[in-house]
Amino acid sequence: MDPLALLQELVSIPGPPGQEGPVADAVERHVRALGLECSRDTKGSVYVRLGSSDRPKIVVTAHLDEIAMVVRRIGDDGRIAVGPLGGLLPWKLGEGPVQILARETLSGVLSFGSIHTDDPASTVRKADKEAIKWESVTVFTGLPLAQLKAAGVRPGTRVVVHPDRRA
Repeated sequence: MDPLALLQELVSIPGPPGQEGPVADAVERHVRALGLECSRDTKGSVYVRLGSSDRPKIVVTAHLDEIAMVVRRIGDDGRIAVGPLGGLLPWKLGEGPVQILARETLSGVLSFGSIHTDDPASTVRKADKEAIKWESVTVFTGLPLAQLKAAGVRPGTRVVVHPDRRA
């Protein structure tokens, strides 16, 4: 098994908090392909026992989930206000493509607003002096509010970095 290919596969699977199932499924597939047994608990954690029970106990832990975003509200214009799930800071991501994991998976762009302005109230001019904060961040899909709602986008919907940026 190529470790780099395995890492790339696992990193490419969206797994925001509360929606780690697809990542856990992939881990289980690889564990079973190695001829090992695994199980899950009620929270979805994957357990793999290596070796016999008479050996010293060593526990290795890792997260299946990723730091992501959550929809806070949807504006009448269809722009989606997001906040962090975990310790994510918007300026660490920068502007770029994201996926909205609603009933239908949608693509959008994490946006800080227009950079072609000298308006001191704009996010880009405020960023000259301080870090961009979540209240200044939106996700733009180009879709109207009604279409976003029909796709299942609502407050609480998870938003992740688009797979194109994960490779």
